[in-house]
Amino acid sequence: MQIISDDVLATWRGRRFVIADSSLHDSDGHLIVLVDFGFWVDNYGDLELWCRNNNGQIQGMTVVLSTDQDLSSFLLRWS
Repeated sequence: MQIISDDVLATWRGRRFVIADSSLHDSDGHLIVLVDFGFWVDNYGDLELWCRNNNGQIQGMTVVLSTDQDLSSFLLRWS
């Protein structure tokens, strides 16, 4: 049996968000994991407004987007 010693979240460090692979969630569309807690706390009002205007749903520390176009819009705004 091989023991995995790498930190599975290491690739997420230093990012504002991560787009979850579709195999990791059961929602339609795209699931965005909000990784940089401090950034999102500081910008929560803007994110909430953006989601209201762009068909996004905030669910805890994630955002669910229905379409590829919504994802592109999110990437342009928050990258």
